[in-house]
Amino acid sequence: MIIQNNVKNIYPKPRISDQKVNAQKSLNFSGPRLAHQSFEEFEKFAEKTDFLASLKSILKEANFLESGAANCIYTIPNNNTFLLRIHKKASIENELTKELNIKKASDAFPKNNLGQKVALIGDRISVVIKQSGSPNGIKHWYEIFSNNEFSQKKLPEFIEKLKLNAGMNQKAYETMAEEIKLIHNKNHTFDYINPRNILVDKEQQAFNIVDVEPLLKFRHKLINLNSSNHMLMSLLDERQFMTAFHLSDASQKKEIEIAAKQIRDKTKIAAEKTSLKQNEFLLRMKLKYFDIRTAHEHNLFKNYTEFKKFLDNL
Repeated sequence: MIIQNNVKNIYPKPRISDQKVNAQKSLNFSGPRLAHQSFEEFEKFAEKTDFLASLKSILKEANFLESGAANCIYTIPNNNTFLLRIHKKASIENELTKELNIKKASDAFPKNNLGQKVALIGDRISVVIKQSGSPNGIKHWYEIFSNNEFSQKKLPEFIEKLKLNAGMNQKAYETMAEEIKLIHNKNHTFDYINPRNILVDKEQQAFNIVDVEPLLKFRHKLINLNSSNHMLMSLLDERQFMTAFHLSDASQKKEIEIAAKQIRDKTKIAAEKTSLKQNEFLLRMKLKYFDIRTAHEHNLFKNYTEFKKFLDNL
């Protein structure tokens, strides 16, 4: 299946005021892979709909779903099983002028749904399995974090996200811990820095992980070992947590403390039940072996130590 396309300006503008984020539709919860979540099923869909020929029309703002540090995510019209992931570093305009074909992606988790790739289209486009639930973390998280634009206006949403996570049952935490162990045992990691890589399915009581990648792709392999600390970092939005707390009034601070304590305690129980280690590589290895070379890295490290101290003192 081969096609040539020309397309320009497929990315939505990066500023928050120009960006629209569509609601994540519910489909299924993480766990055993369902038969229709396979490469073969996507290949059938692509053949039937002449998918590659319509790729240009799919990559438009109406189908834009989410943007992170490395990728943009688009919905696929008339398909509720898969999503389209576009790597931001590449010139997609150039990518779509090439001859493109669909090929099966390598899959380390053939029996699980972790929102992973099932198909590759050229070098920078992939098809991933759609997960259920609403993204954890505030809307436009990446843009707000990148531009240091967290404000008091975001506090109600931030607190509601924490309360939702705190109210999830213990089984949801234990299942997430088991999946983190599975991911790491397969020499992979998930991006725990961006909290929106966890989809929270309240109806099914599940934390659904997305954006799983091979561990060897990461620069500091030891730092990216998955652990119970990374559960806390993603579920509590470690990057924004202390900023949110300091901007809060007394009543909001109390709400944050109560929710954070519940999340911390449920995570601890889940880690103990599943033998998921509390891995402090992120802290100790940074201190002992890696230079903090930029002001940005220094601020991130300072924020993490403050976050950990806060949780320890709850």
